[in-house]
Amino acid sequence: MKFGHIEIESPNPLELANFYINLLGFELEANQNDQFIWIQKGELHFLIKPGKATANHQLVFYSTDAAAEAAKLQEQGVGVELGPDNCYHFKDVDGHELQLVNPERDHSG
Repeated sequence: MKFGHIEIESPNPLELANFYINLLGFELEANQNDQFIWIQKGELHFLIKPGKATANHQLVFYSTDAAAEAAKLQEQGVGVELGPDNCYHFKDVDGHELQLVNPERDHSG
Protein backbone atom coordinates (compact mmCIF):
# COMPACT_ATOMS: atom_id res chain seq x y z
CA MET A 1 0.00 0.00 0.00
CA LYS A 2 1.21 3.50 -0.83
CA PHE A 3 0.01 6.94 0.26
CA GLY A 4 -2.08 8.66 -2.41
CA HIS A 5 -3.23 12.18 -1.64
CA ILE A 6 -5.09 14.35 0.86
CA GLU A 7 -8.53 15.75 -0.01
CA ILE A 8 -9.71 19.07 1.38
CA GLU A 9 -13.23 20.38 0.82
CA SER A 10 -13.79 24.08 0.25
CA PRO A 11 -16.73 26.30 -0.70
CA ASN A 12 -14.26 28.08 -3.02
CA PRO A 13 -11.56 25.63 -4.18
CA LEU A 14 -9.73 28.21 -6.33
CA GLU A 15 -9.41 30.70 -3.47
CA LEU A 16 -8.12 28.01 -1.12
CA ALA A 17 -5.65 26.71 -3.73
CA ASN A 18 -4.32 30.24 -4.21
CA PHE A 19 -3.69 30.51 -0.45
CA TYR A 20 -1.60 27.33 -0.48
CA ILE A 21 0.21 28.27 -3.70
CA ASN A 22 0.89 31.94 -3.01
CA LEU A 23 1.53 31.85 0.74
CA LEU A 24 2.78 28.35 1.50
CA GLY A 25 4.74 27.55 -1.65
CA PHE A 26 2.64 24.73 -3.08
CA GLU A 27 2.76 24.06 -6.82
CA LEU A 28 -0.27 23.75 -9.07
CA GLU A 29 -0.56 20.30 -10.65
CA ALA A 30 -3.92 20.63 -12.40
CA ASN A 31 -6.97 22.85 -12.37
CA GLN A 32 -10.18 21.15 -13.46
CA ASN A 33 -12.73 23.93 -14.12
CA ASP A 34 -11.77 25.82 -10.91
CA GLN A 35 -13.58 23.05 -8.99
CA PHE A 36 -11.09 20.21 -8.60
CA ILE A 37 -7.64 21.64 -8.04
CA TRP A 38 -4.57 19.48 -7.56
CA ILE A 39 -1.61 21.02 -5.73
CA GLN A 40 1.57 19.55 -4.34
CA LYS A 41 4.47 20.30 -2.03
CA GLY A 42 7.31 17.84 -2.28
CA GLU A 43 5.82 14.35 -2.27
CA LEU A 44 2.48 15.47 -0.79
CA HIS A 45 -0.41 15.79 -3.20
CA PHE A 46 -3.65 17.57 -2.31
CA LEU A 47 -6.98 17.64 -4.08
CA ILE A 48 -9.07 20.68 -3.19
CA LYS A 49 -12.66 19.98 -4.16
CA PRO A 50 -16.06 21.63 -3.69
CA GLY A 51 -17.76 21.06 -0.36
CA LYS A 52 -18.19 22.36 3.14
CA ALA A 53 -14.93 23.26 4.86
CA THR A 54 -14.40 21.21 8.00
CA ALA A 55 -11.77 21.90 10.63
CA ASN A 56 -11.47 18.38 11.99
CA HIS A 57 -7.86 17.99 10.96
CA GLN A 58 -4.64 19.92 11.33
CA LEU A 59 -1.84 20.27 8.82
CA VAL A 60 1.65 20.77 10.25
CA PHE A 61 4.52 22.34 8.34
CA TYR A 62 8.16 22.05 9.43
CA SER A 63 10.77 24.79 9.22
CA THR A 64 14.11 25.17 10.93
CA ASP A 65 13.35 28.92 11.03
CA ALA A 66 9.69 28.85 11.97
CA ALA A 67 9.83 32.38 13.42
CA ALA A 68 10.98 33.85 10.10
CA GLU A 69 8.35 31.87 8.18
CA ALA A 70 5.66 33.03 10.62
CA ALA A 71 6.80 36.65 10.15
CA LYS A 72 6.48 36.27 6.35
CA LEU A 73 2.94 34.96 6.74
CA GLN A 74 2.05 37.86 9.05
CA GLU A 75 3.40 40.32 6.46
CA GLN A 76 0.95 38.79 3.99
CA GLY A 77 -1.96 39.37 6.39
CA VAL A 78 -2.21 35.88 7.86
CA GLY A 79 -3.03 35.87 11.59
CA VAL A 80 -0.29 33.82 13.25
CA GLU A 81 0.01 33.16 16.97
CA LEU A 82 2.79 31.49 18.93
CA GLY A 83 1.21 28.90 21.20
CA PRO A 84 2.44 27.60 24.56
CA ASP A 85 3.67 24.53 22.67
CA ASN A 86 6.30 26.65 20.83
CA CYS A 87 4.33 26.15 17.60
CA TYR A 88 2.93 28.88 15.39
CA HIS A 89 -0.80 28.45 14.80
CA PHE A 90 -2.77 29.93 11.91
CA LYS A 91 -5.71 29.17 9.64
CA ASP A 92 -6.21 29.10 5.91
CA VAL A 93 -8.99 31.08 4.21
CA ASP A 94 -11.55 28.36 5.01
CA GLY A 95 -10.57 28.07 8.67
CA HIS A 96 -8.57 24.83 8.44
CA GLU A 97 -6.10 24.66 11.33
CA LEU A 98 -2.44 24.88 10.38
CA GLN A 99 0.77 24.78 12.40
CA LEU A 100 4.31 25.85 11.68
CA VAL A 101 6.93 24.19 13.86
CA ASN A 102 10.64 23.71 14.13
CA PRO A 103 10.93 19.91 14.44
CA GLU A 104 14.15 20.27 16.42
CA ARG A 105 12.49 22.19 19.30
CA ASP A 106 10.70 20.85 22.35
CA HIS A 107 6.94 21.18 21.84
CA SER A 108 5.80 19.81 25.17
CA GLY A 109 4.72 23.29 26.31
